[in-house]
Amino acid sequence: MIRKGLKALASLSPPIGGDVKATAAEAAFNLAESKRRRYEGVQLALPKDRLARQLPEKTRALLQARDEYVAAIQYKEATWAANAAVRIGQLYEHFVDALEILPQPEDLTPGAMAHYQSEMQRRLNPLRHQAFQAYTQVLLLSERVGVESEYVDMARVRVSVLEPLLAAQVLASPRSSEIVEGDEPQEILEDNLE
Repeated sequence: MIRKGLKALASLSPPIGGDVKATAAEAAFNLAESKRRRYEGVQLALPKDRLARQLPEKTRALLQARDEYVAAIQYKEATWAANAAVRIGQLYEHFVDALEILPQPEDLTPGAMAHYQSEMQRRLNPLRHQAFQAYTQVLLLSERVGVESEYVDMARVRVSVLEPLLAAQVLASPRSSEIVEGDEPQEILEDNLE
């Protein structure tokens, strides 16, 4: 209901001015923030049967939050679009962190443990890459239109952390840089800010 009202506001004729547009984008961002808090509230934990229930719930919550941030980006207001894209990157990184802190299986042989760790990294690297892409697009947007905010600063920090990590993983395993098909953060920004 709120999203429909914001879209109606944004589609007024004549086109809405910058202040109203920024207000609508901010409202959409704040709606996304509530979805992010719900997502962060879904905790992953063992035993395996509990994790099997929580993982789909956390995934759905991540996608719902991401979609709300995408809605904020669609207002084409540079500051709020940058803020939303940073949050999308943070969602992906948070998901990776939530999986990485789970205890590793204790009953595996050294060879099986190495395979388990390799497989986890193979599955998590696309999410890291999507986070990196979101942050990189924020920096490109910042350069193009001159937007600066604490979120742009966060993007700079995260790019400086993720870039060497991703580069090292690509060198270690050519398959580690495979990207999951779907709505990439950079495509979302490019489609909505041009």
